[in-house]
This record gives sequence, structure tokens and C-alpha cells, in this order.
Amino acid sequence: MKEIIIKFWLIGLLVFSLFGCLDDRIAPELNFQTESAIELLVYLESHGDYINSTEIDEFVSAQEVYANRNSYLIIDVRSSSDFIIGHIENANNVDPKNLLDFVKSRNISLYPKIVIISESGQSAAYYTALLKLDGYAKAYSIEYGMAVWHNDFASIWLDSRRDFMTGPGESNYFTNEDFSKPPLTRLSQISLQNGSRTIKEKLEERINFLLAAGFNENPKDTSSFPKYNFNTLADEQASVKIESVYKYYNYLNNAFKNYFIICFGSNFLYKAHALEGPFASQGHLPSAVHYLPIMDLRSANDLQTIPTNQTVAVYDVNGQVSAKIVAYLRLLGYDAKSILFGANTLFYSRVNWVESLRPFAFKEEMIMNFPYVTGN
Repeated sequence: MKEIIIKFWLIGLLVFSLFGCLDDRIAPELNFQTESAIELLVYLESHGDYINSTEIDEFVSAQEVYANRNSYLIIDVRSSSDFIIGHIENANNVDPKNLLDFVKSRNISLYPKIVIISESGQSAAYYTALLKLDGYAKAYSIEYGMAVWHNDFASIWLDSRRDFMTGPGESNYFTNEDFSKPPLTRLSQISLQNGSRTIKEKLEERINFLLAAGFNENPKDTSSFPKYNFNTLADEQASVKIESVYKYYNYLNNAFKNYFIICFGSNFLYKAHALEGPFASQGHLPSAVHYLPIMDLRSANDLQTIPTNQTVAVYDVNGQVSAKIVAYLRLLGYDAKSILFGANTLFYSRVNWVESLRPFAFKEEMIMNFPYVTGN
């Protein structure tokens, strides 16, 4: 399919008013019969643009949920076996694939907030983003998940804090080198199976597809690079361990084969400084490209510099905002994965050292040891 340059007037007056700099963005031909991702993009950016707003950083604390456990709609997306072992009072155990249908079945006006909880908070953030993108403004995830609710569930976070090394006795492989964003590329084509016609139907079909594919907080390591097909569930993992990413590290090129790495966050996360002492060399993963919150993922800015022909691995400080970014990218047809636990599992010591990053370092004192109930 040939590429064309989308001008404002081709999308319509609405887009003209919303995307002041959108012209000269490269996108697939506007043929809605083939379900171009540009249609979803235009809709999402004109309906709140959640992923580029300050709301992407909003979570609820365990303290808030405990104080409002009788009024909030609490949805636990863990497995039924984990739910039986222990869960928050009044929580509803919902399989992620049924999440949107479950929320639709409830009278949302009765609840001040919809709260999603998972083991570590990362999959909950992913599912929350999908609900937000569908217009559920009341949806939030509990920051750090059940790990902060009680020490009995904290091992998933406690065991993931570390200074990652590629092997015994080897140095950390990080760099402070700046890597430029690639040239613009066209968006993907997305095939929908259910005959959806309105943009809302198309969006929800896509969301239900991603909910069924899931987000695994404990994914398997892959021995060979998976081939992604966004029209099937050929690669259902929306998350990846750093070990799996480093399997494709090329020491000669100082880059990752098949992976496009995004460091999503502040300049303090991307670049280490001399004042950081022993951590001054631990800036970011080799070849990682820096994308700033609020601005860089807008269509009028740098969204389309993210390649569609590579697996995109995104990391932030703790894996929770990156999970939301990945939800958005996958919705638009990118093969995107969130690097689990983010910088907490890359260079925890540095995160705990840098003042602006320290609030995002998981610590034992965050664990509240609130009561929980067992059984169904």
C-alpha cells in the first residue's frame, strides 16, 4: 500500500482544530474499510488524549483504597488461585478478558472510583489504561499492587529490585550516549474481525482483543525471537523481562537486535550525571531513545518516529507508566512490550540515590500490612 502525506483537510475540520502541527505526518492511506490505525489515533487524541496528559501519572494508594473499600468498585485481575489465597475485602475477581464487559455491567455512577489491582501494579496499570482510553475516567490502578497491601504478597517486588548485570563478574551495560529518534514511519493497518463500523465499536473490539491477550507480570523467557501478529494472539505477552531483551544484545554494535528501546521519563532517568558518583555511568540501556512524557507521543510530535517493523521495549522508573504506554502503542498496532519493574530492576541503587527518582524506588516501608480476606 502506498504511503501518502496526510494533510489537515483530508482528515477534516475537527482534526485541523486539534492537531496544529499534524500536517506532513506520514500515515497509511485513509481507507476505513482496511481499518487504518490513524482513525483510532485521531479519535483518541480528540477524546482526552489520556496518554499525553498528566493523568497518566495518577494512581491510587493502598491507604486510599483501604479507607474506601466499601465504596470503590475494586477489581482484582489476578488468577483465581491467587485471589483465594488473599484479597482485599469486597474485591471482585475478574478475568482480564472479561474486564470491559464486567465494567459495562455495573452502574458506574454508584462508585466514586473503579480500582484495578494486580500482583505488582503493572498489569493493573496496563488494563487501567485500556479502560481510560475507552472513556472510563474513574478507572485507576493501585500503585505497586498487592505488594504494598501486605507483606505476604510483597515478594514479587522485593525480589525484583537489583542492579542488573549481564553475567557474573561483568560490568553493568549502560551508557550516557544520546540516541536520536528515527525518521517518521507510517502507522500500522489493523484488521478487525467483528464487522465493527463505528469508531467506538472499533476501539472496543481492539481493547477486548488486547484484554484477551493479557499482560503477564511473570512472563516466560523466549529462547527465540517471537514473530508478532497483531491480528492473532501469536505473541500474547505485553511485557518482557530484561533478561529476554539482553538475549538480543549485540556487543559489537552496542545495540539490541530486533528491539527498539524506549526510555520513557525525565531527563534524570535518561542521563546520569557526574554528581551521582558511583552511578554516573548508569544512564540508560544501550541504543535507548528518550521520549518525554506529555509531548513526545503526540501525533503532531514524535509518535510516528517509533518504528512499526521492530519490537518496541519501553521502560520507565518502575514499570507502571510504561505499561500504560504499551497499552496505547499496542492499541495502535505496534508490537510493544513493557520492561517489567523498569529502572528498579536495571539499576535500583541509582534510582534510590537520585533525589527525583527516589520516590519511585520500591521500599519495605511502603508495605502497609492491611488486613485481607481469603477464599472466594
